Amino acid sequence: MKRLYIQTYGCQMNQYDSERIARVLGRVDYVPTESIENADLILLNTCSVRDKAEQKVYSSLGRWKELKEQREGVVIGVGGCLAQQEGERLLKRVPHLDLVFGTHNIHKLPEMVEQVQTWRTRPVETAFYRDPSYMEDAECRTHVQGSKAFVTIMQGCNKVCSFCIVPHVRGREVSRPSEKIIAEVECLVRQGVKEVMLLGQNVNSYGKTSPGEINFAELLGRVNAIPGLERRKVPVGLQLTDLCLSDLLLGLRLRGLLVRFVDAVLRDDHEQLLALLEPETREVAGVWLAQPHLVLHAVAPRLLAHLTVRHVVADVRHLLGV
Repeated sequence: MKRLYIQTYGCQMNQYDSERIARVLGRVDYVPTESIENADLILLNTCSVRDKAEQKVYSSLGRWKELKEQREGVVIGVGGCLAQQEGERLLKRVPHLDLVFGTHNIHKLPEMVEQVQTWRTRPVETAFYRDPSYMEDAECRTHVQGSKAFVTIMQGCNKVCSFCIVPHVRGREVSRPSEKIIAEVECLVRQGVKEVMLLGQNVNSYGKTSPGEINFAELLGRVNAIPGLERRKVPVGLQLTDLCLSDLLLGLRLRGLLVRFVDAVLRDDHEQLLALLEPETREVAGVWLAQPHLVLHAVAPRLLAHLTVRHVVADVRHLLGV
């Protein structure tokens, strides 16, 4: 068996992607290892939202040069948002780097690794796809750690705010088929998972770009109906919203199930989301606020148009009921 070491920076979706990387490479006989010194394949799953995260990546790659020199045949690759952003420039900046794969190209990793080992090439894959099949795995997960798990329901964002890099590194909105999501959650429950975090850069828009698909509110209802989520708390993770505020932690009491998620203003299908709530919950500013954490952009009004920010103070006051 060959040994795989993955180092992950960034958000929860990167953590989920690293789990997918391990599953995809497991099909070609790679097993995860905690020891980078013994790894045959070393992968760095990266973030590019903050400069510090980028600098950590280059620092790690610099240290790993010695490993390549000490052990012949070691393959080093970079994936994630920084890989998507930089592409071939990474190969030029880091001569000992073997491969670069973007956020939509995890499924191509076995082929890329084979190209490095067989043909001594340095492949780069950073294409975006509109078909959501690139997010799918061939089989149910074979290994689950603990009672919590991540599940990606969509990727990308169509808001294209001028200050945000997400649409450029995660692409435009693509939603996974709801039956695939439900099947994955059911698989996790069968393996003892009690709490699931649904991930996406703008999950409120789930299904909007997929004709005939259910929307986010309906998906939450179907997840809620899956027997076995006994902890009765399903965190739902968001990174961006149509009002482009960063983090407002909302709690929605969903007919006996507590759903927590990061969001700003529930503009996408918010009426249907509110319809899922218990009556006493809807009475408090439309939602039940739990642990509110609101990060605002400090922007002069005259700059709003240039920044494509579509919210003002009045929108936030309306949300909070003040």
